[in-house]
Parts: sequence; structure tokens; C-alpha cells
Amino acid sequence: MPSSSRPRPFFERPRRLSESKVWALQRRFYDSHGVSAWKDSHVPFEISSNAYLARRYAEILLGYLRDLRSGRLGKAGRDQPLMIIELGSGSGRLAFLVASELLLMTEALGFKSPAFRLVMTDFTENNLKTYAANPRLAALLDAGVLDFARYDAEKPHALRLRRDGQTIAPGRNRQPMALIANYLFDTVRHDAFRVENGALYETRVGLAAKARRAMPHREDPDALDALEIVERHVRTALPYYRHKVFDAVLADYVQGFDGCEMLFPIDALRVIDWFGRAAAPLLVICGDKGYRTDDELKAGVGAYLSFHAKSSFSTMVNLNAIERVVAKQGGFTLHAPQNDTSFTVSAFVSGARPAAAVETRFAFDAAMTGLGPRHFQTTFDELKRRWRDPSVPSAVSMLRLANYDQDVFLRFAPVLTRKAGRVSNEVRADVAQAMDTVWERYFPLSSDDPVAFTIGLVFHAMRRFDQALRYFERSLELEGDDAVTHYNIGLCHAARGEAKAAVDAYEAALARDKRYRPAALARAKLLRLAAKARR
Repeated sequence: MPSSSRPRPFFERPRRLSESKVWALQRRFYDSHGVSAWKDSHVPFEISSNAYLARRYAEILLGYLRDLRSGRLGKAGRDQPLMIIELGSGSGRLAFLVASELLLMTEALGFKSPAFRLVMTDFTENNLKTYAANPRLAALLDAGVLDFARYDAEKPHALRLRRDGQTIAPGRNRQPMALIANYLFDTVRHDAFRVENGALYETRVGLAAKARRAMPHREDPDALDALEIVERHVRTALPYYRHKVFDAVLADYVQGFDGCEMLFPIDALRVIDWFGRAAAPLLVICGDKGYRTDDELKAGVGAYLSFHAKSSFSTMVNLNAIERVVAKQGGFTLHAPQNDTSFTVSAFVSGARPAAAVETRFAFDAAMTGLGPRHFQTTFDELKRRWRDPSVPSAVSMLRLANYDQDVFLRFAPVLTRKAGRVSNEVRADVAQAMDTVWERYFPLSSDDPVAFTIGLVFHAMRRFDQALRYFERSLELEGDDAVTHYNIGLCHAARGEAKAAVDAYEAALARDKRYRPAALARAKLLRLAAKARR
């Protein structure tokens, strides 16, 4: 955290980190901006919401389902659907991709439908309304494998499924559950501590205006953009939380982590504890930036907030503390083998021993060993910088590796559009199959990412006009009713010999932009040909 000792007016005076206004200010930002926080790229999400990662998560969940169906994890999970709760669904893309993948897997294995129900949650009603209105989620809702619920990870409470009506809370009938917490634990409340000479110090934080910035209004949803953190360290003592296990973990740190400054993920621990009393067993899949091992925690840079564009921030998650709590409560933890604190995947299992979770452990190892999610993203980022002109087969191979992710497709779309018309029929068939699969995984966030339109361009380049027309029409529905799309629809009709439909499409383009010259020229050409034919 940046710190300063010079006198200045405080937006908020130093206090326990979990009680600071930084969390309320960030919640106001998300509530105000809704899913546009992801659309406008204020909040990074590429590594945590892509099709590659979704496939890996679905594989882990399938392993867990198979353990449940075998009866190794108890009788409760043998015949009922697995309840999967995504905490903080954000843009909604990851839930859509995971549910789609897992549905294909369970159907292929002949599991009784529905084998699971994935519940998208958020603390803000604005996001839930956006999910409910998204047409790409309709098929999953109709299949009974998707639902919505409001849930606030900072204030655990009973959640009621919007479509099914079921209520989930401790004290009710306990059933097997899984949680997905992707880039969630790094944005909910933490406390901060320093261990020095065998004593525990609480890190208190205050908020002050940045240099040469006016003090923001307290109701401004972007107030954090004008503020910076001021730290104070105050000696404290155990028991701190009056929670036997949480305080035992803090005691471990006091005894063995002298000179270490760390965050303590109090909200994440409370959420896992809350669901652990509602579920038996409980699997938590966590994808986040964080410290897992003792050495990573000791070498970490301490209790800091990392600010993104606008008024959002994140923290390093003390996954080591979560693992210690789960272990003290009789559970176990799986970590991705890659040494990477910037994004790592961990699975925490409570209410079960490792020997009973054979399929879960196998699936986690298979999904995370080798090219893990972070290594995939690093590889793709490097290719974006260096791989300027790949062949069509190479681009399709990269799409397959990425599980046909829409962002990867958009990166290689110019190559496909430029070259796909000059490849063999066999390669064209591969491209066509890839385009349809990209569409199946497409989850719209912004019209700035025109996936349906771009797929149409690729099909048009291959002279597959029927398929191109279908995707241009889909683009009108999902990505905007504009002149360029109507013009391309006209080109498809013209190529199919449908002159009247082509003229109608060109006129629709001109109705939206009367100065759109390509449509005007194409319309004039067809009208001249029609007049000549009549003579």
C-alpha cells in the first residue's frame, strides 16, 4: 500500500481494514456500473472467464459429480442434482461456459437430467436483471441447469433460487454443493496483520485525497479513483475473532511468521464456513491471485490493494490461511502445480477425506497439470504479440487449444477472413466446424466484440453464403442493427441470386446510414441490372 506521514485531511481515518469504507466504495462502483464494469474493461476478466478455463472447471466438477454418484462421499449426493453456486457471477460469461460444458459432459455419460444446477449470484440486483434478460442463457434455463439468486458474500444470508424457489441456508437439509469463486475472494473484505518480534499487529488503513486531487463526494461511485491508502500498525492480541479455528490460524502465524506482513481473508473464510454448514460435502473452486505456500506468504509484499481503472481494486488472497482453516476442520486442499501467484487455481474440500474424493483429485490433477490456465493465457498473449500471419490450419489449431474461446477467435479472425477462401475443402470444413463451435460458446458482453458478424465474414470469405447470412442475421439481433450488417446481408442474398431481397437489405442499410456508399453502389448496380433485364 502507498503510505504517507504528512498531515492531510482524511476521507476516513485509519481503522481495521475489514471495516474500512474502501469496500463500500467498491460495492457502489459495481452497483452503479453493473456488467458494464466488464464491458468497458474497467475490471480485468480475460484470464478468469475464458472457454479454456471453463472447460477445466467443468472437468473438476464432473470428477466431483462422479465421486458423489459413487456414494464415496455419502448417500446424499447419489440421486439428486449437484448444486453449484457461482459467487459473484460478474459478467456472466464463466457461468454460461461452465454450465454449457458440464451439460454436454453429463449428457454424454448418460446422467439423469438435470445432473446439476448452476446458480448465478451477485450482490447487486442490476446484474441479476441483466442475466435474466440475456438470450444466450435461455436454453440453459429451459434445461433446468441454470438459476439465479441474490447473494452478498460480505453478509452471508439465505439465498432463494429465482426459478426453482429453493432456499439454501445452514440448518436446512444439507446436500452436496460446489462453489465457484473466481476473482471473488480478492475483492471482498480482508483484515491485515504484521508479525514482529513474536507480537501481532493489526494494520489499520485510512483514506486521504491523492496529491493535487480534490476530496471526492462521499456518494460518488468513482470516489476511490481520487483516494489513496494511509497505513497505521497497532499492536493487538489473540483471540482476535473469537472464532476458534480462525484464531488458531492467526496463532500459527504469530509463532512461525516473524517479520511477515499479510492479509487475512476474513470474508472468504466466513463464506466457506457458512456454506460448510449448509452443505455436506462442499467443494470450493477458487481461481484468484494469491499466496499458497508458507514461502510464498513470507516472500509476499504484504497487505496492499491493487487498483484497476476507475474505482475497483483487488488484493492478493491468503490461500494459505484458507487451506489451514479447512485442514483444521477436517478437509483438504488441492493446488495447481504451477508456481504462479498472479493467477492460480485451488480446490478446497470440506466434509470429506482425500481417499473418498478419488475422481475429484484425479480430475483436478488432469485439468491443472501441464498447460494450466495461467500458462495458457501467457502463451496466448505472447502469440498475440508475435504471431502476425499464421496459416489457416495453425489458427484453427489455436482455436481448438483455446476451447474455441471467442476472444481467441477475434484475434485470428482477420487471418481466417483473408485466407479461408484459398484453402482446400478439407480445411474449409475444419474452419466451418470451428465457427459453429465458437458460436456455441459465444457470450455477448459488448457490441465492440461482434462475434456473430465476424463469423459471418469468415463464411462469406469461404463462399458459404447460406451460413454467412444466418450469422449476419444473428448479429442484427445481438450486436446492433447497423448499416454494415444489412449491407453484408444484401451481399449474401445477391450471391444466392435473390435480387429483390438484396435490394431490400441495401435499402435497410441506407435507412440507417444514408451516406453508406457501398450499399448505395450495390443497390444501384442491382437496379440497373433489373432494368436491363426488363428491356
